[in-house]
Amino acid sequence: MSAQIAVIMSHAEFEKVIKEEVYRQLEGLKRSLTIERDLPVRMSCKRAAKELGISVSSFNRNFPHLKRYEGNTVFVLAKDLK
Repeated sequence: MSAQIAVIMSHAEFEKVIKEEVYRQLEGLKRSLTIERDLPVRMSCKRAAKELGISVSSFNRNFPHLKRYEGNTVFVLAKDLK
């Protein structure tokens, strides 16, 4: 058993729906282009702690999820520092 549904709308309503969807898609693209705050910043633990206004031991204890070790530096997400 199949069902058919008809949607009846005026041309102006149809154009309004299309414009709203285009606007929503453009907003999504704008958000995706402003992703630079999510890029990692390479710095020392000491500098990252200073940026956050806390001690190095507090940074190591409270923010291990922000770090990815490579040598003597860490990668911290820039959005977490602002």
